[in-house]
Amino acid sequence: MIIVSFIFLNLFIAIILESFENSQDEESLKVGGATITMFNDIWSDERFDPKGTRFVSVDIFPALMDEIID
Repeated sequence: MIIVSFIFLNLFIAIILESFENSQDEESLKVGGATITMFNDIWSDERFDPKGTRFVSVDIFPALMDEIID
């Protein structure tokens, strides 16, 4: 019983430490996950990349930047 309790305690502590490490890694990013998701949504919009080529023409690029900044 003591050994099982010790194992579960160590498992619980390991999960907490791993979550803390992941949150620290995300906070150190200059661009967060929400920003990347927003960028992908705007980029794949029909106005900027209608054919899904992953390229944006030079003419449309300023409008893309305006949309991202807003």
